[in-house]
Amino acid sequence: MHFHLRLFILALILAGSVFVGPRLGAQAQSGDGAWSNFENASNTPTTSSWPAIVADTAGNVHLFWAEDADGKTDNPDLSYDTGLGPGIDETGRRVNLLKEWGESLYYTRWDGEKWYPPVNIHVSPVLPNGVVLYPETTVDPRGMLHVIWLGAWHVTGTVFYMRAPADQALSPSAWSQAKEVAGPVAVSAGFGQDIVSDLNGGLHILYSQIGIEGDYGGAYVINSFDGGDTWSSPVLLYATPPDQGVNSVQIIVDKAGRLHATWSHWNLTGNGQEVYYAQSRDEGRTWSKPYPIAVRQPDWYEVDWLSVGVAGDEVHALWEGGVGAYLNERISHDGGLTWDKPYRILNNLVGENGWAEMLTDSEDNLSMTVVKRGFANPVIHGLWATQWTNSDWETPLLLGTARSDFYDIANQVIMRLDALVMVRGTFTGNGLRYQRSTILNGNEIFVALNQNFDGEIHVTHRKLLAPFIAPQPYPTPQATPTPTPRPRPPTPTWPPPSALLPDSPTGGTDANPANYIR
Repeated sequence: MHFHLRLFILALILAGSVFVGPRLGAQAQSGDGAWSNFENASNTPTTSSWPAIVADTAGNVHLFWAEDADGKTDNPDLSYDTGLGPGIDETGRRVNLLKEWGESLYYTRWDGEKWYPPVNIHVSPVLPNGVVLYPETTVDPRGMLHVIWLGAWHVTGTVFYMRAPADQALSPSAWSQAKEVAGPVAVSAGFGQDIVSDLNGGLHILYSQIGIEGDYGGAYVINSFDGGDTWSSPVLLYATPPDQGVNSVQIIVDKAGRLHATWSHWNLTGNGQEVYYAQSRDEGRTWSKPYPIAVRQPDWYEVDWLSVGVAGDEVHALWEGGVGAYLNERISHDGGLTWDKPYRILNNLVGENGWAEMLTDSEDNLSMTVVKRGFANPVIHGLWATQWTNSDWETPLLLGTARSDFYDIANQVIMRLDALVMVRGTFTGNGLRYQRSTILNGNEIFVALNQNFDGEIHVTHRKLLAPFIAPQPYPTPQATPTPTPRPRPPTPTWPPPSALLPDSPTGGTDANPANYIR
């Protein structure tokens, strides 16, 4: 659902299945090790939100988030009451609700044993870009860490960029000056930018731009082939009418070097109407024509939060939507050129709480984590994990049950209140939501997520059966990096928006390979 129109009301949608017959999961969760207890990785006296996480090849995990470091940690207008008074939890503590923004960008690192104390690497000016929203990060083959975020105030914002050597990132002075690289982006779009490094170190930013001064709104891409020093002119992948837009964008790279981009298209209802996929097989020089993975039908709630995971040439596309906020899937067996029919998965889970994130281990096995609520009574809300085995997803496992305080308070609130007014649209666990994940050394998953009630970023991790990839030392830094020159994508002559809007899918397998925008 589009952020500026979210309703703060609990909606337990228990409608029937959607698409072609529901599939049931397998019986067990497999793997080498158990999930760790959730650990407070931010651990600050003020509010932390919007985690971004990435692992490097040297054996470290890097974590960013937006920090409300000006001390505004309590929200006086709390909209629930456990019976002890508004804003007081079952232990008598004051509940700290997130504000969905901060004015500082914080960073910490996992070194294989512990999280370092966080550091403040950027403070936004008061105006015009006074808040930090939706940070995203990537690390390139040279060991450079790159981070972007939306610096915004009120309606529109700008994509900002910084970088630092990954082994020096705990020193604020190691970071480059923040610079604007793209925009304007609609603040209300939600998760309107993402960044990834390709296998040769090229950087690619996918972002949602609003229509302004004759340019179309929609999904745009920019590239940097010199480590972030300069950026290409924007290339329009998908155009939207002036009163509509794009949100929930993601861009990833697979082991074959293909770039995969996804986004949602919303209209004035605030709900997602279509979810789209595009790819590049030449490091961002050309892109396929956007393909509609799913289109909202008249009796559906919405379609939103499209993500992809890749194992060899098998591409899995997951999204939320249908009659209820269900999880759905389509699979491509040829690297994303054609797609099988859609179907609903993990039927015991429901809820709109961000992406279902997929990771590929060193043996090309897919793992998935997602924040959802269960249909069971009492309703359990939280972070769930599963793995793809042969032809299906295993029965999902609820994470964090070893820490009763993660779920007990929320369940008591749900059971004790006759009418529960929602905090920001979805009441998930003890405020758990919007998880982000990465894989370390080819066989260890790390998942970071917000916890609304304590205003912190919590992390859990687990080792898999896949082979361990030994960490490699960071490359010796060069005083002046000399990147291999590569041409930038040309600035296109814009076609009318209708020319970039593909036809809706009719079901079944799309037999025609993707057409490419050049």
